[in-house]
Amino acid sequence: MSARYSNAAKRDLIAIYLDGEAMFGSRQAEAYTTGLGATVRMIGDYPLASRLRTELDLPVRVRTYKAHVIIYVIEEGGVLVLRFRHGQGKVDSFAYVILSAWPLCSSLLGYI
Repeated sequence: MSARYSNAAKRDLIAIYLDGEAMFGSRQAEAYTTGLGATVRMIGDYPLASRLRTELDLPVRVRTYKAHVIIYVIEEGGVLVLRFRHGQGKVDSFAYVILSAWPLCSSLLGYI
């Protein structure tokens, strides 16, 4: 399966690179974001490897890569990466950012 990124996920990835570059240098930032990309490719190959997070009442899956989590959904023909979030926060606290990145659920924002 293929993987694609929401606009919010693209912005997250850029921010992760820039923050990493500022804190650790360009070499480390490149290595880290390359690792994130490899994890997304693995998600595309094995989308069911991460369990469905039913406690969120949203059909999302979450995969960890070092200090970040990758939040995604399975679509027909591939996966959609919704967000990259720092793993220090609880996944259930990401409900708002997940919904805001997912146009199909944006109408639910008033309910959380």
